[in-house]
Amino acid sequence: MINDHVYEWLKSKGFEDRLTEHSETIDTVEHAAQQIGCLEAEIAKTLSFIVDDKPVVVVMAGDGRVNFVPYKTEHGSKGLGGGTDRICSRRSVSVRSR
Repeated sequence: MINDHVYEWLKSKGFEDRLTEHSETIDTVEHAAQQIGCLEAEIAKTLSFIVDDKPVVVVMAGDGRVNFVPYKTEHGSKGLGGGTDRICSRRSVSVRSR
């Protein structure tokens, strides 16, 4: 599933030939790297959280990990996992696939 807005932006930059879509669910960085034949570090993964009732989206290397200790120390929790529905309900944002 490729987001319409992301696809159009990448297409406008001449990158549409680099996109691939797969019928299988690719639910982990490990599966994604295996599917497309690259290292886990070459995968860009996204993580979404609700922090202080605001959505936060982090894009990072597939082999990276988030250190919640500094935030948890200051705020008493590591924030809530975001999920598409939870993130979109907080802002006028929608996620669409083409």
